[in-house]
Amino acid sequence: MATVKKAIYGTKNQRIYLGRCLGCAGAKAKPFELPRMANLPKERVTRSIPFMFCGLDNFGPMYFKEKNKD
Repeated sequence: MATVKKAIYGTKNQRIYLGRCLGCAGAKAKPFELPRMANLPKERVTRSIPFMFCGLDNFGPMYFKEKNKD
C-alpha cells in the first residue's frame, strides 16, 4: 500500500517542490471568474434622461452654527 501511495503522490519533498513550482501552479490554476453581483436597482437598468438619478456634493460637509435665542 505504501509503494502505491508513493507512486501516486510522491514523497513529501516532491509534493513540497511541486507545490512551489510556478509551472505546476500555473497548470493547476483555475480560470478567473468575476465575482457574483447583486441585481442592479431599477433606476440603473431602465432608460431615462441623463443625470435624472444622480447626486453631487459641491461643497463637502457643511457646518451650521445656531444663534443663541437669548
